[in-house]
Amino acid sequence: MLDDRYRVTLDIKGKKLIGSAPELAAYELLSAVPGTLSFNHAAELFQGLVNLNPRKVEYLLSVSQSVQAKRLYLFFASFYEHGWLKRIDSQKIDLGAGKRQIVENGKFNAQYQITVPERFQKE
Repeated sequence: MLDDRYRVTLDIKGKKLIGSAPELAAYELLSAVPGTLSFNHAAELFQGLVNLNPRKVEYLLSVSQSVQAKRLYLFFASFYEHGWLKRIDSQKIDLGAGKRQIVENGKFNAQYQITVPERFQKE
């Protein structure tokens, strides 16, 4: 179960609004791919997540259930070369078994066992 470290409270015009911390919001976002949110839109949003807390990310991914969201999280962090990724112990994160097709007619990423748009496949 996630605690209050993964929630933020905003004060907007005198009203309190509780939302997800950036680390959790990114996970929630990736959980919506490819159904509600397109891969490309998620990629654009994830590109700017350069200041995530690696301990929060590691714990979040170690307790979460969605193999696809976890693989996408690590894929985008790797693709955009986010510095916080180096501080995550990937051995603590269960990425499941088998391949996942995120997009149709994409290219297979062997490291994360997911199919992504061709332009996201580094050579």
